[in-house]
Amino acid sequence: MQGNAPICGKANQEMAPTKAIREFCVGQPNAEVIPLSVIGHENPMIYDWTCKGTKPAIARQIFSVDARGFPAELWKEIAPAKT
Repeated sequence: MQGNAPICGKANQEMAPTKAIREFCVGQPNAEVIPLSVIGHENPMIYDWTCKGTKPAIARQIFSVDARGFPAELWKEIAPAKT
């Protein structure tokens, strides 16, 4: 996972790179990691991105998505309140 903590919004499952990701790879060929400052913080991405030459590529899937569209690994089970 990348350097910043993910938020708990619906997952961004987009497999096409954004304009910002494409521009980053042009300026940083062969970058192993594309930072969240480029990828965005709005919704947790389920993929880590990298640059293969000047072209963006999905490096790996980091989250699975539950039936409602949220990253399953970000859910935490909590105990019911004691009354």
